[in-house]
Amino acid sequence: MYIGISMVFTTILFATAARHSKDRWVRAGHSLLLLGGALGVLYAVQRLLHLIRIAPGTATAADIQHSTTVSTDLKAAALTAIILGSSLSPVSVASAAWREQRALRHIEPLWQGLTEAVPAVRLTLDIPRKRRHLLLHRRLVEISDATLVLREYLPAEVQHRAHEMAKRAGVRPQKRAAVAGAAWLKTATLTIASRGPYEGDRPQPGGAGLSPSEELRWIRQVSASYERSPAVSAFATAEAAKLRDENRKQNA
Repeated sequence: MYIGISMVFTTILFATAARHSKDRWVRAGHSLLLLGGALGVLYAVQRLLHLIRIAPGTATAADIQHSTTVSTDLKAAALTAIILGSSLSPVSVASAAWREQRALRHIEPLWQGLTEAVPAVRLTLDIPRKRRHLLLHRRLVEISDATLVLREYLPAEVQHRAHEMAKRAGVRPQKRAAVAGAAWLKTATLTIASRGPYEGDRPQPGGAGLSPSEELRWIRQVSASYERSPAVSAFATAEAAKLRDENRKQNA
């Protein structure tokens, strides 16, 4: 009876927790703990029924053996579900740390390039590498701040030409905005030292209004193009040379 009552409360507790959990690993762990609790309830009920049945002394040895086998199976299943469910929370933590480490690695090229061009956006407080979540958030903020600074040095036409470049390069429509974003950002990093802020319409930063997960996905796409796309590098080099020539002519 004690085990049965405990398992009833366990089942109710983890049914509620599983319903409200947002993390899929934690939700899966709570669901397994819910299953373990429900099996524990069945185990307790089966044992109580067994005791009631053998109390008059009419149960045969075969009946007792069969009941014991069922009890053992239910107990083993309940314990297995509880052990597995308890193990998934650490898996959740490890999975989140692995995703954040991958994200940091993927956005590193973009962060490095933009903050070298605009070093003022880098915060001075050091964050240990093991604090990945905070470090990732800081990298995203610095990338966003650098983007807002760099857009001040380019006319909006550069972003339009970057979109046309991505289209001519055969980039899939769903990735053209990220490629274009990488192209005009790289152009800005090459020209910021040789010209002042531009007066007029400027490029529009991508990723505005996105959720944190969508923003991270967007920045990873931009970073991949910024680092590896030959079309982006060629576009930025050509556009930077053109802008420097225009700047020299205006100054002359």
